[in-house]
Amino acid sequence: MIIIGEGSYTGNEIKTRFEDCDIIIGRYCSIALNLTVYTGGNHHADWITTYPFSTRMKQFKSFGPHQTAGRPVVIGNDVWIGDDVTIMSGVTVGNGACIGTRSIVRSDVEPYSIVRGNPARLIKKRFTDEEILLLQKMKWWNWEFSFIQEAMRFMLSSDVNGLYQFYKKRNINNSGG
Repeated sequence: MIIIGEGSYTGNEIKTRFEDCDIIIGRYCSIALNLTVYTGGNHHADWITTYPFSTRMKQFKSFGPHQTAGRPVVIGNDVWIGDDVTIMSGVTVGNGACIGTRSIVRSDVEPYSIVRGNPARLIKKRFTDEEILLLQKMKWWNWEFSFIQEAMRFMLSSDVNGLYQFYKKRNINNSGG
């Protein structure tokens, strides 16, 4: 099952490989064309053969499923994903992360980082560690929309401290995820 949070959009349908696990996408994510998410289907590399005898031939069905179980894929809030990205089973993409076009994401992506490539590697962080902590604390994506609208002068800038001062001054309750 694919769960998509409020305000998130995709350029077209998300392609999934196998239906073993959920894909959870946070709020206000921008997902370009052709996202593919693998949520299972890995062959047992620890077995002598990788051929799926137990699923392809009835007489070997008692050996159980040949494919290993998948793990959920979680995409945080305010994530941008470029065209033709593939995300593998079990990956968590942190809040505010950016994934470059045609990347293959095999491991977790830290919040507010930019990754790209095959395999996807850290290019840089979007903000300082201190600013990332403030953004994670504020969780602006959980604010009432009226507060988001009021804060737009900060939202559409790199002024993390200004947004934090707005947050403190308004005493915004950001509960809810």
